Amino acid sequence: MSGSLREQFEIDLRSIDETLVVEAEPVDLVELDVTARGDEGGPDVEEAHNLVAGRDDRVVRGAADVVYAVGLDPKLGDLWFIYRPGERLVNDRGETLGYENRFLGTARVERFADVSTARIESASEEIVIGDRLLPAAREVVQNYLPHAPDRMIDGRILKLARDGLETGRAYVVTLDKGAGDGLEVGHVLAIYRVVASIRDRRANANEPTLMFPNLDQTTVFTPSRYLQVPDERTGILMVFRVYERVSYAIVLNSTDAIRTGDYVRTP
Repeated sequence: MSGSLREQFEIDLRSIDETLVVEAEPVDLVELDVTARGDEGGPDVEEAHNLVAGRDDRVVRGAADVVYAVGLDPKLGDLWFIYRPGERLVNDRGETLGYENRFLGTARVERFADVSTARIESASEEIVIGDRLLPAAREVVQNYLPHAPDRMIDGRILKLARDGLETGRAYVVTLDKGAGDGLEVGHVLAIYRVVASIRDRRANANEPTLMFPNLDQTTVFTPSRYLQVPDERTGILMVFRVYERVSYAIVLNSTDAIRTGDYVRTP
């Protein structure tokens, strides 16, 4: 699946969680940088069209550069999206959930032919020969009604936008749950971080003392004790695009950095 959205989020979560109030504020996302297939098929670029050359011998291309591509159909319009295929999305059990294609920018065709001429209009990162072109989807404007799921959702954040290590408010994350798990557009989920067990250094006269059989009998060992810390809630997010086994969400609010592997659950 591929496409581009300009999505207007009107966020008001007072009815969802009175302890966490997010004032109504529009967040405008233009040209979302992710697209995916929510199945176990290969990357969704089989019908894409390759960039085959540039006007010069440089390796890297950017905005305003002229490139050449094959197989472009004028019936599909002159605006095309540039993608790089096909990262595999895998859950904790090693199952393939889908493939994600990375949005790199846009190009506008200046001349259609067997080898078409196009000029790169925008580039969010480096573009190289071999990247793919897909026809631009029609712009979509959609209003969302944030609401909590009516069932228990227990998932994880698979990855962050641009392969970042940490993210926060107004950024996009990829989830390992989709329509098949009951997720819908507009669902709001809480984000949790698992806190590692903390060593309990308090003295305890009732703790057993162990003796190492291979050492002298004056050498003893007291086993360490650990305290289990409850998972910490670090933010909330809203799902805005759903596939069968994966989905994409925008972080609405966060009290700490959001990381890959954090849990998402029904609030």
